[in-house]
Amino acid sequence: MPRYRSRPRPVPKFFLFLALVTGAFVTAAYLAGQTLERTSQNSSVRECEKTARLAATVVGETIAGLSLGMEAAADNPRLVAACKVRDVETARGYLRQLASLSKRYDRIFLADTSGVEWCDYPDGPRVSGRSFAFRQWFRWVRGSQPIYISPRYRRPGKPEPVLAIAVPITSAGGTEALLVGQIVLKSLEREVATAVGDWPGALMISDRADNLMLPVKADSASAMPRDLYNLVARAKKEDGTSRGTIDRVESVVATAEVKVMGGLAIATAPLTHSLDEARRTTRRYRNIALIAGLAVSLLGLLLLRK
Repeated sequence: MPRYRSRPRPVPKFFLFLALVTGAFVTAAYLAGQTLERTSQNSSVRECEKTARLAATVVGETIAGLSLGMEAAADNPRLVAACKVRDVETARGYLRQLASLSKRYDRIFLADTSGVEWCDYPDGPRVSGRSFAFRQWFRWVRGSQPIYISPRYRRPGKPEPVLAIAVPITSAGGTEALLVGQIVLKSLEREVATAVGDWPGALMISDRADNLMLPVKADSASAMPRDLYNLVARAKKEDGTSRGTIDRVESVVATAEVKVMGGLAIATAPLTHSLDEARRTTRRYRNIALIAGLAVSLLGLLLLRK
């Protein structure tokens, strides 16, 4: 009797086909997840950069505007004449007018060339006649600096931190006095918050001494935390951004220069949320890929059995 060759069984081919198809789908899902994760991180970086630049613009334009106003005030003939003869009442009237034009000033005063205050608005009897030669604004303006914007500092007996804008008042005879305006940082903080809106991370402004001007804290600590300081230093060396751990949270940091005061706007955002969302999406892709791979493989098995 003729011998018939037995037909090969399709099962081994099916398992090979299953492995190939499922592997292809899982690999595609993994690659898609990696792309999504990178896209999510890059989006966080771009948002951080945008926020830092916006904060730097708001602070820079505000301080620049106040500085121009102080320079114009220092050139006013009425104030120059009052400073020459130490006319306290005339000078105080001008300071009152200057303060009414800009509500950001908490206090404006005049000091002589030795640093002693002789006129102010609002009137502060406790500090009238006191020497402020130890302040940085005095040392810089008495030097070669035509206008000086100080780092953040606190006044004796006052809880609110301030910064000072100081300009010399000069005449043909030389420097007659120093005009100093103090700005409570809370007002600047409100302007930045209004411009930026809700931000999921932290938003800070540092001065030229690397102290944090904003946010304004109730305590006197204003130095950057070590982990943030290291990331900011790295960002300044690179393209303005860096990634690392802040308080044990993976984060992105972006910086933008505030040139008028020699400081930085610093925006941080946790990468945890974006990474978790990307990873959850990756898991969904993987599960869909497994199901699709099994479905295609079963369809292949049915075709092989026909």
